Amino acid sequence: MADNLTPVVDWRELLGIERDSVVPAISEIIAASPDDIRRRIFRKSKFPGLWLLAITNDDGSPIISGLPELLSLIHGDNLAIASLLAATLKVDIQNERLPVKGEIYTTTPALPIAAGSVGGAYANLDAIGTTPFTMKIPRAGHIQSATMLDPSDQGQPVSLWLFTAAPATQTDNSAMALTDAELATTLYVVYFGGMFHDGANGQVTFVESIGKSYKLPTAQEELVTVYCLVQARGTPTVTVSTPPSFTLDILVE
Repeated sequence: MADNLTPVVDWRELLGIERDSVVPAISEIIAASPDDIRRRIFRKSKFPGLWLLAITNDDGSPIISGLPELLSLIHGDNLAIASLLAATLKVDIQNERLPVKGEIYTTTPALPIAAGSVGGAYANLDAIGTTPFTMKIPRAGHIQSATMLDPSDQGQPVSLWLFTAAPATQTDNSAMALTDAELATTLYVVYFGGMFHDGANGQVTFVESIGKSYKLPTAQEELVTVYCLVQARGTPTVTVSTPPSFTLDILVE
């Protein structure tokens, strides 16, 4: 996307709309509800000019080749609209890749907050970090595998806890403590205790063939936030500047 561009005209003026008009709903622009979008169902847009703005770069240039040709069919050809959205709806409003059913979705690397802030070696079952950190995962899927990067070069086992609601903040380098209510929100716990591959300055380990299926039925978005804590299962020494990081590979349901 183009950066640092200042619009020369208000979008309402560009479309011949009164300046005090309210911003239309996205479903009015693309003429579909969020569920319709997922099913690729569309109707005639009330604001075709806004559609044009929405699917071009800030400087007005097309984001994909053939855009003008597709736009010329936008009112009457649902197949053309579906082709256009197939290229534009792979990312959400924060520019994150959206999950696609049947494909593997890899989470953005996430790391514990304030890990190593106390200093010294951890004991078995200590919390590594304080405030729960977050990951975004598909609302339904199967956790296939997980990766842990260990820049502290410790090669010590840890557990990554995943929760559907935020647990209380922990004390770094003290025993992790969860209430019964917090335990009830546990989605899964990934145990990294297998072979660590040593690259001299750091290590990496993988957990394969997890096969954990889940579905978050109350979720409305394609990507759902889960909350994470890391628990020592050995006696690592982690520094603030080199905390471990974690990713999940999820088969989207």
